[in-house]
Amino acid sequence: MNEKLILVGGSCEESKTQLIDALIRIHPDIYARLISSTTRNRCTDDGDHESILTTELEFYDLHTESMEEIIHAGKIPLVEIHPKNHLKINNKLNGGAMSVLIKTSHTLKDDIRASEDNQYCKGMSDDNFDIIFCYDVNKSPENNAKYFHMKLSVVSTFQQIFPPSGEIDSTTRSGYNKVAEYFTEEKRITTRNFHELSVDFFKEMFEKYVEKGKRVLEVGTGRGWLSKTVFPKSEEYISLDISDKMTENNPCKNKVTASARCINSAIEEYDVVVASLADPYFYPEALCEIARVLKSGGHFIFSLPSHEWANAQRIGGNNNKNVFTLDSGEMVEIYSFTFSKETLNELMKSCGFRSVKVVSENGSKLFGKEISTSIIQAAENVGKSINELEIVTMAVFQKV
Repeated sequence: MNEKLILVGGSCEESKTQLIDALIRIHPDIYARLISSTTRNRCTDDGDHESILTTELEFYDLHTESMEEIIHAGKIPLVEIHPKNHLKINNKLNGGAMSVLIKTSHTLKDDIRASEDNQYCKGMSDDNFDIIFCYDVNKSPENNAKYFHMKLSVVSTFQQIFPPSGEIDSTTRSGYNKVAEYFTEEKRITTRNFHELSVDFFKEMFEKYVEKGKRVLEVGTGRGWLSKTVFPKSEEYISLDISDKMTENNPCKNKVTASARCINSAIEEYDVVVASLADPYFYPEALCEIARVLKSGGHFIFSLPSHEWANAQRIGGNNNKNVFTLDSGEMVEIYSFTFSKETLNELMKSCGFRSVKVVSENGSKLFGKEISTSIIQAAENVGKSINELEIVTMAVFQKV
């Protein structure tokens, strides 16, 4: 992990102190609490060591000496800071901070401070924060700290490779809201081809892992192709998508509009997580969140555009984005992450998964079907036939 200061914010009752205390107890060699200053009175759950009360400062003023001592000891400093001051502090440190917002699903106590903070936090966009963490009040601080540490570690490890999570979400949400009405099997031939190549895999894996009574979460559900096609046996099937426009025509009874990095479910709530064409949601923080809500031993079943197809199709373009052209001529971008099998295994291992099955499908199954120009052009770009080009990667990983 890097040596950035971690700014932890949330409303007064969001269990920040308990979470940080547990994190330091479990990993005393990695983290240390930074001494801070504040103009406010302590919340009832503030630790005695959390802050030094002052009257002059307009916001938390970091004790640089304390931070330098922690970093010199080879540890990562953490401090509880009201979310409205995260940007000020990060600017003061020239980008040397990581902003974290703690959220929970429980009802806040009806006190003035909690009410003020809760209203402020509700009015902020999650996209403004480097990390969002859902604190499960029904689990121990230590259990929460386990997954909090995973997020901090994994996001830090891959931060030079992936854009900030908030940027990914903002771009993908905006893009899907714009393309939603055009995103049909009839109009999106590329998407239809991906579905045609992966449907047998999903049917086989659903038959194997999605039993009756299992609690299942689908990430990036869109118009509901997967559940409508595979007909899962599960009676508890939750569909999550970042765009409410995309799910308007999804017949699933239990639909949730939310980011994959902030699912707001209990720790280890689901038996299975599934995702068809998960590429817009396949970034480190979202994968850590999927690991948080998936039961130990549970399975993550997904498909992605293949790395070979993506590289061939995006020659000269942005390798992390798909570009859609609307009827109006407007160009819309949506993040799309693809990986070699080696990189995929490395990323999933860091998030607490082991590989069960990883396969790729070329275009041979598309014989006699309408094939999208994106697939045809990609094959031509690399001098391969469609039958030779890997188009879709499909996988099952198990949470260890």
